[in-house]
Amino acid sequence: MDNGDFLQGGPMGDLVARRSGPFAGTHPAIAAMNALGCDAAALGNHDFNFGLPFLRRAVARARFPMLAANLTVRRGADFAATCVIERELTDPQGNRLPLRIGVIGFLPPQTEEWDQDLRAVMRSDDILDCARRLAPRLRAQGSIWSWRWPTAASAALSPCPGWSTPPMRWPPCPASTC
Repeated sequence: MDNGDFLQGGPMGDLVARRSGPFAGTHPAIAAMNALGCDAAALGNHDFNFGLPFLRRAVARARFPMLAANLTVRRGADFAATCVIERELTDPQGNRLPLRIGVIGFLPPQTEEWDQDLRAVMRSDDILDCARRLAPRLRAQGSIWSWRWPTAASAALSPCPGWSTPPMRWPPCPASTC
């Protein structure tokens, strides 16, 4: 799931983060994602806007892994890098087929630069370097793996180190092919 920096979430994120006293209860975005039965979510840069302690308290009640493969936390446990989701499909003949889906989540490598107070507590690595390192591990676990750059980008441009998202000049994907 592309969460779009769900914990910050504009006014809702601001309201929850500014509550006085210790964080109590489940963050509304986490509660919604739990209710929807999310399998995994990737952290984004805005999820760190209120600091690492707030983020840890908010995601503690998630019933799914919060992924940040290219993040290293300097003190304390790292967030999960990957997960494998196991499902079962039934083919037209009624045969049950196991399916293992490897999921990896990345946050923009500039995250600790954008929030200067984060440099002391975390480091974000290049997305492509991290994907190249972790993809073979997911494949070794028997999962299906897919890495896709937008079609126009893969034909015209090669990725640059540090890119977190395709440059804005890339043409959007036509709705019929997404």
